[in-house]
Amino acid sequence: MFFSTYFLKMTKSMHVVVCSIVYKICVLNSRRTLRGSPTNLRFATQIVIMCWYLLLIFGIWIFVSFLTYRYLIQKKNLFQKEVFFKKPSNVLFVIAHPDDECMFFGPSITAMVQPSLSNSSSRRKQAKDVYILCLSDGNANGLGEARREELKKSCKILGLADSNVLIHNGPVFFEDSQNSVWDSKAVADTLHLYIKKLNIDSIITFDKDGISGHLNHKSIYHGVLQLMKNSKRRGIIQKIYPDNDA
Repeated sequence: MFFSTYFLKMTKSMHVVVCSIVYKICVLNSRRTLRGSPTNLRFATQIVIMCWYLLLIFGIWIFVSFLTYRYLIQKKNLFQKEVFFKKPSNVLFVIAHPDDECMFFGPSITAMVQPSLSNSSSRRKQAKDVYILCLSDGNANGLGEARREELKKSCKILGLADSNVLIHNGPVFFEDSQNSVWDSKAVADTLHLYIKKLNIDSIITFDKDGISGHLNHKSIYHGVLQLMKNSKRRGIIQKIYPDNDA
C-alpha cells in the first residue's frame, strides 16, 4: 500500500515536470520559428509532436497507477469488511504463550469484544463469543504459573471472561521453547477438538512468519493451514479469506 501511494505521488510529480519542460520547449521553438527558416519550422513541429507523445505516455502511466491504487484500496477494504465489519459469531484467537494476546492481538480482541472502545465506526459488530486458546503453559523459564495468571488478568482487561480463556493442558504437550517446532498435525488435531467443543466459526492467529519469527508461532500457522486443508476435504469450510495456502 505504501509503495502504491509513493508510486502515484512520484508519477504526478514527474508529469508536472514533463509538462513544464514541454511548455518551455514549445515556447522557445515557437519564438525561434517566427524568425527562422522553413527547416526550423519542420523541426519545431516534430519537437512539439514528440512532446505530445511524451505527455500521452505519462498520462497513460498516471491512469494505470491510479487504477492500481484503487484496486489495492478495494482489496484492503474487502479484508476489513470480512474480518471486522461482518457480524462474527464464535471467534477463537489461537496464541502460543501467555503475553501473545496483548503483544500481538490486543487491538483485534478489543475491536470484537468492546467495539465501542476502538476508534471504530458504528458498522463494527460485537462478536457473540470470543475465546482465547493458549497452546503452551508458558513455562520456558519456570514461570508458567505466574504467566498463566497474568494471561487471565490481561484478558480480563481486554474484556474477556475467565471462562473464555483456555490454556491447553494435554493430551498433546506443546513445549514453550524458542527452539521447538510443533508438529502441524498435532496442532491441527488439537484445534479441531476445541472448534467442535466451542462451535467456532472463525480463527485468528499468527501469519506464516509468526509475526516475531518465533518457531512456536510459526508452528501454529502451519497447524492452522493443515486444519484448513483437512476441513476443505471434509467440506466443512466453504470459503477461506484470504484464499492463500502459501
